[in-house]
Amino acid sequence: MIGSLKQILAGIKDLWGRLNPNQRVVASVVLTAVLVGLIFLTSLLRHVNYEVLYSGLDPKETGAVVGALEKNKIPYVLSAGGSTIKVPSKHIHEARIKVAGEGLPHTGVVGYEIFDKSNFGVTDFVQNINYRRALEGELTRTIQQLDEVQAARVHIVLPKAALFRENQSPPTASIMLKLHPGASLNGRQIQGITHLVASSVEGLSPSNITVIDYEGNLLSDGIGREPVAALTATQLELQQQVDSYLERKAQSLLDQVLGPQKSIVRVTANLNFQQIEKTIEQYDPDGTVVRSEQRISQGSTEGGQGENIITNYEIDKTLEHIVENTGNIDKLSIALIVDPIVTDKGGGVRNRSPEEIERISTIVKNAVGFVDGRDQFEVSSLPFDRSHLAREQELLDKAAKRERRNSIMHK
Repeated sequence: MIGSLKQILAGIKDLWGRLNPNQRVVASVVLTAVLVGLIFLTSLLRHVNYEVLYSGLDPKETGAVVGALEKNKIPYVLSAGGSTIKVPSKHIHEARIKVAGEGLPHTGVVGYEIFDKSNFGVTDFVQNINYRRALEGELTRTIQQLDEVQAARVHIVLPKAALFRENQSPPTASIMLKLHPGASLNGRQIQGITHLVASSVEGLSPSNITVIDYEGNLLSDGIGREPVAALTATQLELQQQVDSYLERKAQSLLDQVLGPQKSIVRVTANLNFQQIEKTIEQYDPDGTVVRSEQRISQGSTEGGQGENIITNYEIDKTLEHIVENTGNIDKLSIALIVDPIVTDKGGGVRNRSPEEIERISTIVKNAVGFVDGRDQFEVSSLPFDRSHLAREQELLDKAAKRERRNSIMHK
């Protein structure tokens, strides 16, 4: 063996001696590349990609899960202070099945399994406490199934039954959510969580449920309230949008006619958010239609024939069902301020005439849809403060002088 190794080394040395300097450089580069490739391939084959099996576990749960993994000979690593368990990617599904078969993890939450063992002699008080713990635990597990939720806590207050119904206090609940980094819940998801809990507890109203995050931020503000109260923020936002829209329409026209910073217009719209349904039933006695006609023939002893006709008429009736839309404008309040100073093209200055003010007012009224008798309009002709324009012009002049001075010095 040693002799063969010596022969190989001697052959390599002899081959190296026959190479010229350029060939030796090429051979060295090729040999180095082969060695680097072998090292990289070896490290790649030895590298194991780990995936998170469970995270956010308490030490007791971590110990139980680790015991289940060791029992099934599944490799693992711990991170995040022992609260996160990772396993190789190829074992992730096997690990979840094996650990779940052990009934793990409990995530520190007790559910209805608390009643699996029947204990005789348990008092009603303890039984009620266990029921509340089980209900809180089951709701916690359900909420934690959401992709955005990392952890959750549910607290339910079930008041004692009162002798009289009017003295009965309603149940309440609070939910604390810990979201995954970068995750957030929208209003519909929070509303879904509150209704989930409310539907699981008898007599619990969504308005009596508080949802906060781990930083103490209130997430359920406006969720679960009565429809009118819940719409308050939306109504205010809609009213602000209408005000801004009408102001932009009027101001854009004024800026084109008078020039910028020559007028100010403000609009306040009172919107009607009442939803009204009306059913109107009208009758027209003049418009009659024959509904039925009955003819009765009668004979007499004298050989004559008589006929009696009975006609029933249908009265013309109109039935209307009207549903009025919400958000209609009940009243507009418009305030317009116009600069009385007019600068002519030649640089002359004069005061704006009352006829001009009246024409400007008409433009604004038409722009916002002013209705006589319903809306309020106020126009004032007041001088504008232009002192800031003089200061800005002074600063611009100083900057121009400084620029000219610098350009002269650099020449």
